[in-house]
Amino acid sequence: PIFLEKMTLFNSEHPSKEFQLDGGIHFDTVSDILKTGVNNLVIGSGLFKEPDFNQAFDKFLEAQVR
Repeated sequence: PIFLEKMTLFNSEHPSKEFQLDGGIHFDTVSDILKTGVNNLVIGSGLFKEPDFNQAFDKFLEAQVR
């Protein structure tokens, strides 16, 4: 997706800057997002819309170490 390319480009042009992504983050996409250099993720509906919050949280933790 184009936003992954834009985040990777931003990080390559500004490696000392920290940046945060808010919105549209799901445990299926978190691993690819972290590879772009994002320093901080704000996860809302990716957790709270899941039927089991604890299970969804665990999936996010697993996804970040892939």
